[in-house]
Amino acid sequence: MRDNGWRYADAGAARTAYEKLLRDASPWPDWVAPVPQTLPAGTRFEMALAPGQGVDRPGGFGTFDRIAKASDVRHYLAVRRAWKPVVDRVVTYEVTQPLPVATGPVGPQIDPASCRLLTGRWSQFQMQVPAAKRMRYIRVIATRPLR
Repeated sequence: MRDNGWRYADAGAARTAYEKLLRDASPWPDWVAPVPQTLPAGTRFEMALAPGQGVDRPGGFGTFDRIAKASDVRHYLAVRRAWKPVVDRVVTYEVTQPLPVATGPVGPQIDPASCRLLTGRWSQFQMQVPAAKRMRYIRVIATRPLR
């Protein structure tokens, strides 16, 4: 309520929005719709990976922001613990051929595991190609550990 209650007409409307967020997690904020785009070859982005997740098995979401520490992944990218219990490294990828995506800010999430509001708001995009085909569109540039 302290962070987002001002956006609603009254406490009841804010409570309803909070309950919807808890129930219906969306990667996008409720105040903006994602924009379809095509990332051109040469575009670089970052992605946080979990232990055991190969760099050749990227998730569906990337960011144009620099991920400096694991807490950035939780707070600014709003990654719930249920989705990725641990993140241990960041991979920088480069687009190798035009990549269809949906872009927009990261929407807030409520993490039941930590009982916290994850505010989001960094940049994000969702790849619009199936997981099995993602590496046809991107290549690994660098990998670095997260603390």
